Amino acid sequence: MNPAGFEVYIPDYSSSVAEWRRAQHAPPSELPELTAEQKEVARKFGITEEEYARNVLAGQYGRQRVRQRAQALGEAVQEVLNHLGRMYRVIAVSRDMDHPGWVVRIETQKEDVDVFVSQELADDLFDSSSGGEKERLRRRVVSSLPEAEVPEK
Repeated sequence: MNPAGFEVYIPDYSSSVAEWRRAQHAPPSELPELTAEQKEVARKFGITEEEYARNVLAGQYGRQRVRQRAQALGEAVQEVLNHLGRMYRVIAVSRDMDHPGWVVRIETQKEDVDVFVSQELADDLFDSSSGGEKERLRRRVVSSLPEAEVPEK
């Protein structure tokens, strides 16, 4: 569990072009130690162990980026919940690979609720500075809560 008190679940996935480039320029001392199985895969593909290790490092960079995004999204949703004046709590954030986006699981007084946050909204929330994204997130979260639990305005 992370410091914010919720779990983060991310599947394996590829890295971005920037992460791949970063791994290609990393000093050899930063490359991960390959397992025997990884060394065998490198051999079968006809690439050097260093090339394979750089690809593994790029994947580590990608996982770190996605984990940070998940953490930030969970914290943003918890901030929305804190303003609702009820005992709501983010308990998990996971990457939805079937539909590009995130699933934020919220514990309510009656049941756990899954809130789908699109990749577009999540990206806008962290990459844009217009401020409207927080309101879009608030509306998404509130509309996903059981009606009986949504506080009156």
